[in-house]
Amino acid sequence: MRNRERILVALMVIAVLYGALELFVFSGRPQRPADDPSAIVDVQDARNAASQAEKALEEAALSDQQRRVLEVAAAPWRPDLFYPLPEMERIPQDDTVDADSGSDLEYSGYLAVGDREMAIINGLEYRVGETIAETRYVLRAITPDRVFMEASGDGESISVPYSE
Repeated sequence: MRNRERILVALMVIAVLYGALELFVFSGRPQRPADDPSAIVDVQDARNAASQAEKALEEAALSDQQRRVLEVAAAPWRPDLFYPLPEMERIPQDDTVDADSGSDLEYSGYLAVGDREMAIINGLEYRVGETIAETRYVLRAITPDRVFMEASGDGESISVPYSE
């Protein structure tokens, strides 16, 4: 055996002996005596801690809306990244008029999830058939480029382009 091998074997023997000493001799911890005040746990304090933990768990419970968001997020996603454009026959082809630039309607968002489409108009979300808040217009069609609305009184149709 070479000198280097002897040194390595000696270090391994020392490491094994040290491990055995730690395991069998030094691992025992001194036991606390039964009359030691730090060893006594107040039962009422333990119950209070348990009730506080239960209250914290109840406060951390998910709301119905949060639970729904988690369910939707966990659902399988569509394999394609892009949604197809809506069919042109759904878009009204009658005499629609573009909304004036001075109109108070602003179409600022489009969302399509599955078969559902939503438009963000004046900061609020709407689906087809809903009445736009504080106006007389009913949403008739939604596309990524514009929304089509119809006045509930006289049937006047307008389209509002998407604005970023």
